[in-house]
Amino acid sequence: MRKSSLSMLAVGAAAALALAGCSGGDSGSGSGDTVKVAFLGSLSGAAGSTGPTTKAVVEAWAKDVNARGGLDGHQVELTAKDTAGPTGTNINAAKEVIANGADVILDLDTSDIQWVSLAEQAKIPVIGASSVAPLISTNVFPIINSSNAQLFSVVSAAKEFGPEAAVGYAAEVPIAAQYATLTETLGKEVGVSVVQSTKLSSSQPDYTAFCQGLKSSGAESYLLSLSTPIAQKVTDQCYQQGVKLPQVLYGGQTPRSWLADPAYNGSVAQDIVAPFFDTSVPGVATYREALKKYLPSLPDSADDSSGGTVGWALGKMLEYGVEHGGGTSSEDIKKGLYTAKDETLDGLIAPVTYTEGETTHVTCSFLWKIENGKYALTDAGAKPFCPVSDELVTKYDDQLAQSLRS
Repeated sequence: MRKSSLSMLAVGAAAALALAGCSGGDSGSGSGDTVKVAFLGSLSGAAGSTGPTTKAVVEAWAKDVNARGGLDGHQVELTAKDTAGPTGTNINAAKEVIANGADVILDLDTSDIQWVSLAEQAKIPVIGASSVAPLISTNVFPIINSSNAQLFSVVSAAKEFGPEAAVGYAAEVPIAAQYATLTETLGKEVGVSVVQSTKLSSSQPDYTAFCQGLKSSGAESYLLSLSTPIAQKVTDQCYQQGVKLPQVLYGGQTPRSWLADPAYNGSVAQDIVAPFFDTSVPGVATYREALKKYLPSLPDSADDSSGGTVGWALGKMLEYGVEHGGGTSSEDIKKGLYTAKDETLDGLIAPVTYTEGETTHVTCSFLWKIENGKYALTDAGAKPFCPVSDELVTKYDDQLAQSLRS
């Protein structure tokens, strides 16, 4: 098959960014005693809500793989860089790890389209958890679905509650208005009508007008494109005013504290990796066991979310590339990754296929729900949720890719 929270929407904001200039370099050799693995991620600021957890899990993965003898007998030398900050921070970080001979880059940078061409010219593969860069670079190997596929999953999940939905989005973030418009567009493709679309400011004294609108609009579920604290404030106010509608949430941006909040009971979360709590999935079970040894503070903590699963999956995809490529150089890793055909990493991710010379479209995601104060599976179980055809997702992906290149 072919390859939001507010921070996830930051990925979509890349449509407004120009591609950065680039210069070439030598690919990593992987011929020394170590494999140089770079992790570039939005670890702070508005886009970094789950980044620190992902980084911590990538570090735990490196400890685990080194304890097992390394990658093809080579110990992992991990370098992590925070790409959030002033303009150019991420580009400078990419240049630095490339100049230092990285063999591979693990990517959690929400603005990675600014530097992926640098890695491509240096022939260093990028294993990505960003949903846009894979659409413009054949050198990016995504482990998650595209932003369009994510939104198709969201509106399709909303349809399970009924064909009419409402949207609330952040007034302070221009891209959020685009998200609301795209929600309407993709909703129509699956038979969902957005009957209320409201701009909400974090400085509003209350959200009564929005809440009362939910009650009168006929909406059967709603979606919020807001920061986590404001989303909870809106949700709780609406619940207190008698709004008992379920929400469709973004899994990575759903804090554990919401389990105890009755306003979220019955809500469904769309997620980019397998449900992080479901150890019936072999890949998740392996991940959770490794956490006990190498990151025991994470399980069942406030930071325990799919953000950690993403970090583990990045490392596991690198392991796959080394195992199937026969070595640890950049070229070996890419050769191994190109053997992936509907690969799921033991159920951790939706099926991915990498084809040399082609961009990758991952079209499926996962669902889970909040039920009586606990995480639970939906009727879809732990299997990938693929509500629309690959062709439909690819159509919108190609439109986005064209806008990024223009």
